[in-house]
Formats: sequence, C-alpha cells, structure tokens
Amino acid sequence: MRGPLSLLLMLAGAILAGDAAAGEALRLKSGGQPLDFALWSPRPPSYAFQDLALSTARRSALEEEDIDYAYRLQRSKIHLRADGDVEETRTNVRLLPSQAAIRRHGDDQTWVDAHSDIATIHEAYSLLPNGERIEVEPATIQLLPDDEDRIFSDDFRMIVPFAGLVPGAMTVLVVHVRHRSQAFPLPWSRIFWPQRTQPNERFEVVVTWDEGAPPPEWRSDMAGLTCEAEAPRRLVCGLSEIAAFRSDPEIFFRDTLPTLVVAESVTWPELVRQETTLFNRALEDSPALDRAVARLTEGTATAEERLARIHGFVAQEVRYLGLEHGLGGIIPRPTHLTLSRRFGDCKDKTALFVDLARRAGIEAFPVLTSTHRENVAKLLLPASSYFNHMIACARLPGSEGGPEREICVDLTDPYSAYSVPYHPVQGAIRLDVTPEASGPGQLPAADYGWVLTAESDHTLTPDGALESEETRTFAGMNAAWLRTHLQDRNPAERQEWLTEDFRETSNDAVELVSVEAEGVERLTAEVTVRSRSRLGESFDPESLHSFNDWEATMTKEVRNFRTGNENHPYQFSGLRYHGVTRYTLPAGHRVVHGGARIDFDSTFGRLTRAHRIDGRTLEITTELAMPRRQIATEEIPGFNGFIDHITDHSKITFDIAAE
Repeated sequence: MRGPLSLLLMLAGAILAGDAAAGEALRLKSGGQPLDFALWSPRPPSYAFQDLALSTARRSALEEEDIDYAYRLQRSKIHLRADGDVEETRTNVRLLPSQAAIRRHGDDQTWVDAHSDIATIHEAYSLLPNGERIEVEPATIQLLPDDEDRIFSDDFRMIVPFAGLVPGAMTVLVVHVRHRSQAFPLPWSRIFWPQRTQPNERFEVVVTWDEGAPPPEWRSDMAGLTCEAEAPRRLVCGLSEIAAFRSDPEIFFRDTLPTLVVAESVTWPELVRQETTLFNRALEDSPALDRAVARLTEGTATAEERLARIHGFVAQEVRYLGLEHGLGGIIPRPTHLTLSRRFGDCKDKTALFVDLARRAGIEAFPVLTSTHRENVAKLLLPASSYFNHMIACARLPGSEGGPEREICVDLTDPYSAYSVPYHPVQGAIRLDVTPEASGPGQLPAADYGWVLTAESDHTLTPDGALESEETRTFAGMNAAWLRTHLQDRNPAERQEWLTEDFRETSNDAVELVSVEAEGVERLTAEVTVRSRSRLGESFDPESLHSFNDWEATMTKEVRNFRTGNENHPYQFSGLRYHGVTRYTLPAGHRVVHGGARIDFDSTFGRLTRAHRIDGRTLEITTELAMPRRQIATEEIPGFNGFIDHITDHSKITFDIAAE
C-alpha cells in the first residue's frame, strides 16, 4: 500500500520554492518524453556562498564530529489554500566538506507524485568557496519511475546532479510542489524529521493558511524546537545547530527520530470513518464471490477452517502486485475485479479477504498498519501519513464458550500460516477500520517469534564413524522464513539451498547423505527439514574414553540475535529452542558420565540442559527460552553476553568406558 504514507512522506524528500506560470516553465523529460508534472523554471538565486558560510569555530566543531556532510539549511514553507490545495516550498542547502562527500552526495534528489502533484525546480546550483555559482544544467536532471520490485506507481524520483563541486562547496536545491487535494481524498498531513544522521545547522518550517481555510494542528517531540504563531494565520517552527542522530543497525527510524507533525485538524474516529467509506467502495454484490466462498468452504465444519481456507486462497493464489496508479494507492479495487484478476496490492487483497470472510459468516475487518512503526506514542496527531500498509483481522468464537479470539493476517505474505502473524507487522501500530475504533493501538506479537525444535540421533560405529539423523522443525516466524527461501525454488534449487544450509552447521569433512524439507507448500504452522549424514574417522575406536560434539543448530540460531545497537534499545522478537540429542555407542562401550547439567537463568531468558543415560545410549535435552522484550540500551552488553554464554555452553562432552 503506497497510500497516505507515500503520497505524503515521499514529498518529504521534495525540496521546494515558489510557483511558476506554465508558459515560463520547461518540462523536464523522462525517457526522452517531456512530463507535465516536473518543470524547470529558474528564478534569480537567493543565496551566495558568503551568506551561508559557517564561522571558523563552527566549521571546526563540525570537523571534530567527523561528518560526512551537513545540512546548512532545511526550510519548508507550506501554504494551505482555501480551495483545499497545498503549496509547499522547500529549500535544501548541503555542505560537502571533502572529496569523499562529493563522490557520495554530489547529487540531490526528490520524489514527485505524477497523479496529485506538480513539482517545479526554481533554484539548483553549486556554491563554491571562491564565491562562484555554477548552475545545474536541466538536461542532466534525471526522472526515474519508482523501481521498487512489484510496485507500479505514479511516483518519480527526480535526481539533480551538481556541477563543479570542490571540497567545502554547497549545493542549493529549491523546488515548489503544488499538491492537489481533489486527487487525494484523505486529510492532509506532513511529518518532518528535524534531526537526521548528519548535522543540521538550521531547520525551519513556516505554515500559512488562507482566510477561510481550516487552521492546521501541529505537535513535536523534538527537544528545543520552538513553534510560535507569529500572526493570525502564520506558524513558524525552528531550531539551529542540531547534532547528528546517533544511529544503530536495528531500530525503526520512524519510532526513534524526533518529529514535527503538521496536519489538517481531524479526530481519529473521523479519520476512520473516511477510511471506511473509501474501503467500502470495493465491496459489491457479486455472484462470482458467492461461488468462490462456496467452493472454498465446502466440507468445512468450523469458522476457523473456513478462515484458513479463505486465507490460503487470497494469500497464495492471488499474487501481490502493487498497482499504485491514481487513487489506486489509496482506494482498494472492487473485490470481484481482484478475484478475476488473481492479483492486487495490500488493500485489494485485504478487501477480497474481508469480503469473502464476511460472506462465510466470519466477522472480518481491515486494519491500517505500518511495517516501520511500533511505538504508538510517536503518533503525535491523528493522520493517515503514519500508515503504509493494510492487513485484515477476524474475530472467531472462543473454544468451549470461552472469549472470542482475534486473528490478524497479512495477505501480501504467502508464506505464513493464518495463525502466525507476519514478522514485519508483529507488534506494529494499528488503526482498525471499524465503527467502534477510537484511536490507534498495537498489533499482537508472539512471546516467541522464532521457534525451533531439533531432534538428532548419532550413532558411533565400530569403525570410528559418526552416522547422524536430524529432524529440525521450524515453527512461528521460522516456518515462514524457511518458506521464503524454498517455496519459489524448483526441486534442484531447493536441494542446493538445503545443502548449503546444512553446511553452515557442519565441517567440510561431513558427508551429507540426504536432506529434504516437508510442509513447504502448505500454509501450516510448521516446516520440517530431515537430514542424514556421515563423518568418517570421527574417533579412535581403540581409545574411546570421551566424546566431544557441539549443539550446532542452537548455536547457529541464537547467534542471529546478537545486536550491534549501542545508542538505542533493541526490540528482540523472542526465541524458543528445544533440542533432544541422542548418542548410541558401539557394542562393548557404555556411557559413564553424561556431561554437565546446566540451569542458567537470567533476565533475558533461561538455558537448561539435562541428560539421561541408558547403557550405551545418552540422551541430552536442551531448552532455551528467551521471550520477546525490548532490550534497554544499558542492557545490551548483558544481552549479548548471555548469547555468548549460550554459544560457549553449546559444547557437549561425555565420558565413556569399556564394558
């Protein structure tokens, strides 16, 4: 779903300034064809290098931060017109201190929506330290359609290359965008990020509105940012010398970066009502849908069985394809059309699922969400801009008269069972599109997102070989993860992938006899991988006094969750591992000591290991339970240390004696 987020947030990259008469503007080209929505209309330059030059002290302070580049000025001027249109002018000035910065950031870019916007470049030039100004050549500006996989949209990326750059130069880009409200049937809103991964010397937003236009609302959680009403219909927000944001590899930027939100005044229930009206346009009477429901639910006895059938059909047999042209980025297409086409985007597939489920007697409804947001507190004002995705939820009767259950499904995910929420939306923000919805909440998340069971049987042969059979059962998000790697491959490719995966937990001397996967095609809660292998010369039969091995499957799994975060909390999605490992000795030998028993409990989880000896057989049971939780910044060293501790104790050692 491109929807509100892309139509509005993609304007966040647009750098804009004053309007131009159509007769004065040059239409920019894409693929050699002139475009009506991307114009070049130069105006007298507003800036000279000496006007923007930093003081020696400030320049030295930035250099001490070892910056890549810096924003010298980010200014956005927004005007809300009485006719509902929104005009936005942005000035973006960047300081490029080094040749490396020029190589990486010598181009600037913006996005424009061909359906609802007209973008006009008014200023684009380089400012050199010697005072020279070098204009951008309009013929070098590139407009490229959105190239995101399986997305067909009206979004174009406008790339502006700056000429003559030398270390210490600045780039200036001023663009004006007129956003046509009639092309966007939801309340207007804009989300600004004053702090970015590079220093920002001056951030400024000015909002004005016509008499008769509804005044906007604004709110910010940026420390030090001031917003003042300077006139009856004028708001000015600003902050200087904003330090670079200290990033981390595993964070949601939209949940972490401070923001300023400016939006049309609306309540959450009002926004839901508007979303409901748009969604319901897709629901129509259709005999084809009735026939589809009858076919899908034939022979089912419960609502849960009907739900599973409908989910499997929409998730797997109606392929995902983002046709985000025009209002298709906001409004789902008629469900009978999606059914006949057998493709659609998230809104189309959600609408089809909801329509089929309701016809099957199941209470189902759409839910707006985001694949990049979990923190409900960051939704500072009611706005559609926070959401970039749509899923469906359904309410099923509880078993034996218990409370009803809610099941939420992402219909763009063809790899997860209906009972397992898709990984990117577990714990994500939600806005139910239902009459009783009063505001946003959070989607459910499993205590243990990643679940793995491993059962291994190892036989020590009289000739010194180790023959092994292993069964790994992947559940929860693990099952979906495995399907993403296997389901769309042919048999030879699957075999190659499974072989490489096996090699990640074995040494090169191990001979893989066979490996196969079960449950890949069906949307069940589990996928099973079975393997057989042989390691020759694993031990000396004449001096078999002890044996060493590793619980490699657990080690491989847990290492994935070691985090590199240093500045921000880490959202750990939860891991549960259950392993049963058996060793059978050759005749004439017996196990005399099964190795260490482990019971290690911490704030992050618990690792236990126990063993049972039965003559020539040793059975070791390992349990690891690390529930989902947020790891505070100060806890991260301890969390990583716990993972290292698990890895260190994955070694298995036991003692053997002759009978």
